[in-house]
Amino acid sequence: YFGISSSISAAADTLYSNIVSTTITPYEGEPEYPAITLRGSYNGWDFTKSQKVYSVNSDNIYAAMVYFDGKAADGWKFCGTEDWSTDNWGAPESMTPEQSPVTLVSGNGGDIKAYSKNSYYLEFNNTTGELKVSKPHNSWGIVGDHNSWGSGDTMMTLETETDENNKFQYYLKATLDMSAGNKWKIRPEEKWEDDIAPGAVEGEFEDAGDGNFKVSEAGNYTIKWYFNKVTPKIIVVKTDKTVF
Repeated sequence: YFGISSSISAAADTLYSNIVSTTITPYEGEPEYPAITLRGSYNGWDFTKSQKVYSVNSDNIYAAMVYFDGKAADGWKFCGTEDWSTDNWGAPESMTPEQSPVTLVSGNGGDIKAYSKNSYYLEFNNTTGELKVSKPHNSWGIVGDHNSWGSGDTMMTLETETDENNKFQYYLKATLDMSAGNKWKIRPEEKWEDDIAPGAVEGEFEDAGDGNFKVSEAGNYTIKWYFNKVTPKIIVVKTDKTVF
């Protein structure tokens, strides 16, 4: 319920409107940040299906994890507009393999083909053109009690979808059986450097409270990791299948 009051001075009575009722429907959404897209062979050079880097502080520094799915060396560029008319950056005349940092060329640069891994963390300054590339990895998987925290991680595969807001999303996905109380994490190439813990993401999952994820019930689970966001998101869904 709400109403409106109006007053022009202390010498006049305050006027009040009738009290009316209304229904307000809240919607959950993600904050919007300035972004620059990555167009390339990995997405058919389609602007509408591009991964992005984001400027959290609106300070010309754009960053995010990206996943090229084996096509980074086939070429890509940063692009600010769909028609390439302004704000696009490409490779200088020469680059060494996996070079970082590198100063990209605005407007007439070539396709960037110096990187060969599947995933990277990119930091791009669109004022200076400097690109920093880190965390190169070829695979990501699920490790935990289900494989005794050893080798044989359940590998994640790249998937895409269009969400309820009609935004094209990239995510890594794995499906596996886990017993009740199973703790787990996401890690690259069966190594602990750059592993993903609950404190680094948001979403729908159980936090074991010791730096690991967990599931309380035995079953078959699908894990989706939306990595190309300012704050990555993990969604864990249990299917009807029960194991053990």
